[in-house]
Amino acid sequence: MGLTSDDLKGIIIFVGKSAAGKDTAARLLANTLKNAELGISTTSRPKRSGELNGEDYYFITCEKFEEDHQAGLFLDAEFYNPIINGEQKRHGYGISLEKLDYKNNLIVFAADLARAKRIKAMFGKKVMLVYIDVPLRIRQARAEMRDRNFVLQEWRRRDLDEQTMYKNAYCEVDWVIANNKHFEGINELVWAINFAFNQ
Repeated sequence: MGLTSDDLKGIIIFVGKSAAGKDTAARLLANTLKNAELGISTTSRPKRSGELNGEDYYFITCEKFEEDHQAGLFLDAEFYNPIINGEQKRHGYGISLEKLDYKNNLIVFAADLARAKRIKAMFGKKVMLVYIDVPLRIRQARAEMRDRNFVLQEWRRRDLDEQTMYKNAYCEVDWVIANNKHFEGINELVWAINFAFNQ
């Protein structure tokens, strides 16, 4: 099941380091724009406390995720190997090709930069990448609040990986906003999207 640029109205992808607010920004933007739809990721990782299936993510088993990935049912998929309680895990994230109206709606979702760049390479100008810039101390405080299984050692390992991934982020995205308090610059982003996609 393939998707071409001709099948696509447009995709807006929020990227940023852990706890930057990517998912919240995607939800806010999808509710603000006309003809927009939130792309909820499917994942094989366990639910965090307070997360709801079908609202935060579609939670499926690792086996089911692998099957769907092999069947080409994701726009793009990424696998991560976090260490949890001393044991390495394999968690997948992907956006479904079956659940969204790519032809008529702007699809808005969050992803890491590597995955977002792959999607941008596939569809070019039909994809807008938006980087959310947030200082480390704010992101760590948010991560500690949202995840009761927060592990400082794993957070530091992930932050080192992300420092490398996002080293040149300002040069690799189409737009940058801050999220020190509440998505400073979101109104300008809405204007830019409406202009870029003839909304």
